[in-house]
Amino acid sequence: MKKPQFHTQVKGPTRRGFMAQTAALGAVGASGGLGLWPGRARATPMMGGHFNVALSGSATTDTLNPRLAQNEIVYGTLYNIHAYLIDVGPRNELIPEIASSWTPDPDTSRWVFDLNPDAKFHNGQSVTSEDVIASIAFHMAEDSESGVKGQLEIISEMTADGPNRVVMQLARRNADFPYLFSAYQLAILPAAEGGVDWQSGIGAGAYVLESFEPGTGVRLSRNTEMWLPDRGFVDTIEITAVNDPSARVQALLSGSADIITKVDFRLADRINGVPGVKLITNGLRAHYSWPMLTDTAPFDDNNIRLAMKYAFDREAFIERILGGFGTLGNDNPIAPSHQFFNTDLEQRMYDPDRARFHLREAGLDTITVPLSTSEAAYSGAVDSAVLFAETARPAGIEVEITREPADGYWTEVWGQKPFINSYWGGRPTEDSILSLIYSSQSGWNDTRFNNARLDEIIVEAQGEADTDRRRELYWEAQAIIHNEGGALIPAYIQAVDGAAEKVKHPEEMSGVFELDGMRGLQRWWIDES
Repeated sequence: MKKPQFHTQVKGPTRRGFMAQTAALGAVGASGGLGLWPGRARATPMMGGHFNVALSGSATTDTLNPRLAQNEIVYGTLYNIHAYLIDVGPRNELIPEIASSWTPDPDTSRWVFDLNPDAKFHNGQSVTSEDVIASIAFHMAEDSESGVKGQLEIISEMTADGPNRVVMQLARRNADFPYLFSAYQLAILPAAEGGVDWQSGIGAGAYVLESFEPGTGVRLSRNTEMWLPDRGFVDTIEITAVNDPSARVQALLSGSADIITKVDFRLADRINGVPGVKLITNGLRAHYSWPMLTDTAPFDDNNIRLAMKYAFDREAFIERILGGFGTLGNDNPIAPSHQFFNTDLEQRMYDPDRARFHLREAGLDTITVPLSTSEAAYSGAVDSAVLFAETARPAGIEVEITREPADGYWTEVWGQKPFINSYWGGRPTEDSILSLIYSSQSGWNDTRFNNARLDEIIVEAQGEADTDRRRELYWEAQAIIHNEGGALIPAYIQAVDGAAEKVKHPEEMSGVFELDGMRGLQRWWIDES
């Protein structure tokens, strides 16, 4: 196999996100059925061709070290060159990938994963239990900065029962445990002395890495020995880093890009109706988030946090910034499409008088707050910061906006500046959101929210088999975050991608990230007929 060209830097903390909804407790993976998923378009995908792709979020600090994956050009690459234990389908169904089945003990504290004996890395080497254990342990290591490290600490022991079976003993019950292994960090890598080999770019996925240049782009070629069907249709892919949303739209309109992500909602009309191109929209469980560091003044006072939440006009945000491509958020990371969404929470709306009340409760008449923003956060983030300054002023809140560089936003600003623009990709279950973003033990708790009762709920709900009790716990968790949390969540996201008319895709797509859960490059195909 041709050796990839590599120029990799490793730096800084990590980030980002996943999607769908919860399946039956103690779900057992199917051992077959790897053809078209339920609900997929029945058109037969065609082989061949080339994708030119323009993605956002790139930086010169990009690395293929999955511990540090933090933007869409990186996790989009990881998803396509690597295979994972399990995938999650558009209806939140667990889909076999390297694991052909997964079976829990009755109390869900022990799980057995049987591996597909046909799974192979790009170099022809079989994927074995040793590789799976090494890949997971890589994120659990003491020196790991991985965003999923905290979630994996539930594993008390991993053992290989032969080359194609892995047994995981958990420290406590967890009915949703298999969903964790679809997270983009948890690519299965070749085991190597002292850990895993992520440097070579060798994976077991639908595409082979040809080159990776941080901040510039990626080139991929189809894995002609792919061991799973129904993926990897085009021959070659070139991904170019284009952080500017206007430039991405122009690349699509000019024909230099076949696929673009995160179409600026205000530019969507430039694509609609143009011959040869189309918008691809898909509802997500992802959400926009404006995290406030709850351990940093002035946001260590909940009255200040509440004042900020009432001082933002969410409806204006959806109309003016999102162009209608979004639904009202309620300072709650659990989306309405989740199984245990709390329908009793009163929708928080723009109320400058209520915001002033909370300022007075904090002993203030007015306040000046910093806000760090960048188009790296999401298209329209800078304008949304200006909108916030506009709507907060009548509440006595003056906003000092700092426009941060896109390069390094997720390493130098996110999780470090006291108030910023951000977003989170969707997650498959309530636990996969709460344990990742709101547990006080998580390295990705980007508000540094520390609530002992919430920590208790997260642990108890993981192992609770009774649906009614689970609902009670998750409703209480959402109420705590809504009333006390450090995240202003104004809207849930609708993905808006752009593509050439010749690009075809399944009828139903993943609600995790844009571009069909960032797996579209292996699920989509070209048909010029």
